Amino acid sequence: MRTRTLHFVCIVLAMFFLASTAEAQQYFHDGNDLVKLMKEYEKAEAKDPNTNHMEVRHYGAYILGVHDATAVLYGDKGKISIQQILGIVAKYLKAHPEKLNGPGSDLVIEALKEAFPKKP
Repeated sequence: MRTRTLHFVCIVLAMFFLASTAEAQQYFHDGNDLVKLMKEYEKAEAKDPNTNHMEVRHYGAYILGVHDATAVLYGDKGKISIQQILGIVAKYLKAHPEKLNGPGSDLVIEALKEAFPKKP
């Protein structure tokens, strides 16, 4: 039940963020923004007392919102944990610095498609 609630909140937050900035810019976050948030996520994972937990939650909400909104594109079949999803995206962002100027949502989708290709 808690996981469903978290997913619902993430989807609502992602939709709110994306819709509220549609006129101001083409996308809410680019890859550079996600890297900044990801660094706070990694600090939290390392139990760094100087972690900005608001940014950690923002990272998680954004990534999970994109994942849930585009879940039909992946072959993970819902058998992956939240931590795994966040870690996969973090690894992808580090491996592809040349793509960081692009839309953050596209990078999340690319990372998850690469990790969980959908089988025909």
